[in-house]
Amino acid sequence: MNQGSKVLFITQISPFPITGGEQLRSYGLLRMLSNLGIETTAIIDARSKNIPEIPHLKFRLFDFRKPPSRFHLINIFSIFRKNRELVSLISDCLEKETYDVAFVDYLFYGQYIRMLKAKNLRVIYGTHNAQAKLYLQRKASGVKTFVYIWLEDFVQSLHERFYFPRADALIIVSENDRPFYNRFVNPAKVVLIPNMMEKSDLDVDSVEKENYIIMTANFHAFQNTAGLGWVVREGWKEEL
Repeated sequence: MNQGSKVLFITQISPFPITGGEQLRSYGLLRMLSNLGIETTAIIDARSKNIPEIPHLKFRLFDFRKPPSRFHLINIFSIFRKNRELVSLISDCLEKETYDVAFVDYLFYGQYIRMLKAKNLRVIYGTHNAQAKLYLQRKASGVKTFVYIWLEDFVQSLHERFYFPRADALIIVSENDRPFYNRFVNPAKVVLIPNMMEKSDLDVDSVEKENYIIMTANFHAFQNTAGLGWVVREGWKEEL
């Protein structure tokens, strides 16, 4: 991509306001595109609030969090089906403008890759982590929960291996994720873009410096809560 390219950016994240690591990642990618002067239409979660004016960015809202069914077992397999309302919104965007690239940000939306490529778009797929393996790390509270955890990992792993290799590029956040994705995605397609923040957003030069440890994360995710607990219990020493 370069200046003059047009991107359709699709993310189920609500990046405004930034309340955790997921939002920070998606916002950082959007700001990166803005800074590069790339005209971008971003389909973001409808719960977004106080959306700022950002150069080269315009937004369309969609309710990504509405579950396909009230039955959890059906929702587990829904990652292989396309949402008709989302397909309609994507089609509306494609009818109104001509895009060069579709950037699908995060989680399990690989079922849209073929549709986007059929519109002569190159597809970049962004990962925030090796998601299926994170689900597998959850602790089961009983036999039913154990079965659901195992089933979700199996279905999500199938999704990753079936759809992700179809993208023209797969974005990872850490070198630690590269060996995992290299198993089933052409290594030449795997590109590292670390998490980032705009220095101008931090305004770090206008405040008096103190010794702080700042952990930004989605604390609804158990790994982040467990990690912060470890820092407090094991890492926080009297000299700190």
